[in-house]
Amino acid sequence: MLVIANLINLIDIEVVIVGGGVTNAGELFLAPLQAVVTQETANIPSRTVSILPSRLGDNAGVMGAIALAQQKQSTFFS
Repeated sequence: MLVIANLINLIDIEVVIVGGGVTNAGELFLAPLQAVVTQETANIPSRTVSILPSRLGDNAGVMGAIALAQQKQSTFFS
């Protein structure tokens, strides 16, 4: 969780999308993550960071693989 806060501080991220199996835990995972991010990014008071679950849930990896395969196929045949 601290890694995400550090990335936010480093590159000024406004939204974090969490995907995969951890999204099944819902607020059991997202609430503590939001608390750590809020605490560790407090050095810039005007900054607000939203942490949202991916709409793809467990399928995020599969959908990414399909998109990559389609992209490779379209460049192969062109």
